[in-house]
Amino acid sequence: ILVAEAPLVLMGHSLGGLIARYYVTRLGGDARVHTLITLGTPHSGSYAAYAVPTTLMQQMRPGSGLMRELERPVRGCRTRFISYWSDNDWAIHPQHNAALRHPDLGARNIRLHGAGHLTLPMLGDVVHGLPCRHWASNDRGVVVFLFSGHGGFSYSTSMLPPYCGMLTLFHFSLCPITSMKAWAFSASP
Repeated sequence: ILVAEAPLVLMGHSLGGLIARYYVTRLGGDARVHTLITLGTPHSGSYAAYAVPTTLMQQMRPGSGLMRELERPVRGCRTRFISYWSDNDWAIHPQHNAALRHPDLGARNIRLHGAGHLTLPMLGDVVHGLPCRHWASNDRGVVVFLFSGHGGFSYSTSMLPPYCGMLTLFHFSLCPITSMKAWAFSASP
């Protein structure tokens, strides 16, 4: 991502978390990304992805080529990972597939009780627990939030806390993750 020269904190909801993880672990993004925070991201795939017969959803199925690629070793990755997941996330089946369990990444997984998939980015326990408050307020880096569209639901910067003032929003529509290699991480604010 070409956003100044400052280190980045990436926050990714759902598909946005997979895109950010792919960037960090497969495209060398760990050189720029200090912390990756995922919210309701199907790190091990979701059986709910069988309900929609698109290329993107095929990639999000457990055992898909993308999931196998993300399971490959990532030795020496410098990025810190935090994964928020919920026991009530209807989009991730089974729900624990939203926890990031990779031996080379040492993720901190935070289980939430009763939160739905679309509420994760706005949930107080999540928003107030994010490290971007200290990060952005001390001009140490840039906070970038990646998300995807779900059923017409849209995000607004007004939903995010005021300390995320240095925030760039990216919206990714339903297209294959592998096709994003060339352009998804070259946008600037």
